[in-house]
Amino acid sequence: MSAGVSATVAIRRLDGSARASLLAHLLALSVTDRWLRFGRTVSPTSIASYVDRIDFGRDAILGIHDDGDLLVGMAHAAFDTDPAEVALSVLPAYRGRALGKLLFASAVAQAARRGVARLYMQFLSSNTPVLRIAERFGMDLRVRGRDVEAHLDFAMQHRKQIGATTEINVLQTPDSIVS
Repeated sequence: MSAGVSATVAIRRLDGSARASLLAHLLALSVTDRWLRFGRTVSPTSIASYVDRIDFGRDAILGIHDDGDLLVGMAHAAFDTDPAEVALSVLPAYRGRALGKLLFASAVAQAARRGVARLYMQFLSSNTPVLRIAERFGMDLRVRGRDVEAHLDFAMQHRKQIGATTEINVLQTPDSIVS
């Protein structure tokens, strides 16, 4: 396993052939990280069932791999609901490098390309990195006990002109998401 992610980060849209890497990535998260990612305690069996149910034709599964091809970060943009829902995870050794922000920005770009009007994230209030991402992207935050609901309305976002434009340099390869 390589310890590094290249200076230029490639975010790729993953397909069904990536199920094993997705499962390995999610199982590599600690119990606490799984709790933060899923908002509840989940067993390895539940995670395997979640990965098996992903509809790669409908949803956008975005991944970042390290130099050794280990999936170190992923975003799942589920387009089966309105608003579309986004969930993120980054392995602990790769945090603090803005990979979550890059994955979220790519999920936003995917949603915009599909004509989705709104995005939604639900996370625990103790998930500070995701809270920072939501704030950075100008999401409307609603705190309900330990849960936070974050909504991004593209039309409202455009009207409000919230925040500075985030520039994302993503390596352009045929299977990469270009943001």
